[in-house]
Amino acid sequence: AKVLLADPSPRVRAAAASAIAHLFDAPASRQFFSAADVALDKKTGLPVRRVGFASLSSTLGDVALATHHALCRAVTSEPEKNCLPSACKALAAFVDAAPFKKLPSSVLPETIRAAWRRFQVLTGKETNPHSHCVNHSTSDDTDTATASVALLSVLAASLGAKGAPAGFASSLAGAASSFRFAGSETAETATSEKHHEKHHEKPSTRDAVDLHGLLPRLAQIATDHSVGVAVRCEAFGALRHAGASHVGAVAANWRDSYIQKALPHAFFSLEHDDQKNDGADRTDHACARFLSEFLLAAGGGGAAASAAAAAASAADET
Repeated sequence: AKVLLADPSPRVRAAAASAIAHLFDAPASRQFFSAADVALDKKTGLPVRRVGFASLSSTLGDVALATHHALCRAVTSEPEKNCLPSACKALAAFVDAAPFKKLPSSVLPETIRAAWRRFQVLTGKETNPHSHCVNHSTSDDTDTATASVALLSVLAASLGAKGAPAGFASSLAGAASSFRFAGSETAETATSEKHHEKHHEKPSTRDAVDLHGLLPRLAQIATDHSVGVAVRCEAFGALRHAGASHVGAVAANWRDSYIQKALPHAFFSLEHDDQKNDGADRTDHACARFLSEFLLAAGGGGAAASAAAAAASAADET
């Protein structure tokens, strides 16, 4: 972590991040990392400081939290844009491997918060998802586009993470969280809720505020023609992970204007109205995959599969 955050050489910092990413990608390391566990105070929900003997699982839990903190700090504070993708890759690898059911409930929201805030700073996007004035002055910068894609990949990994804490999906849904969609409550979600109830953890109000509005903002990026094709496709990828893992949250935002624009019936016609849009095929497929995986996850059975196939077919024809 010290090398990742403090080494004066950008190449060394990038190499340290790459080493961490490879560590979490290795199957043996993942199996070892799955034993990590963090004991939480029953009253405060905060990690308990131990004195004396510490088990292997608790030691791994401490390492996990320290590593996560260092990676989030690297993503938010890395001064070199060409080093940022390496830090993002390491953080995404951590998210893929982390046993969130045994970690504090704040870890996943903090990951999203770090990646999203850096994305906003990097691209100059305003915080209001329904603002008509968005600054894209850096959209032609190759390093900025590459870093933006990397940051969105962290969001995608976080939205698709297994074992998300209780309240995570309702925080994504925001004020519309009372809207229930068939199939939105899975056995995994129920297990996660029981685990966090056992540890007396409650979703943070701050987490709910930060996560509310994220999905419409991703849809805004995905449908914005002034943004590069790679960035738009990655935004659709993040939406696709949300649709597959958090059906209720996507359904709660279904009537949002940006979510509607990101659906095939509206998106395909807008894409092909622009004669200079060379990346329409890529964005069409990304759009179709978002809808298809959402429908399949919603538990619509054969009807969902047919609708998904029709959407993919429409993308191919256009």
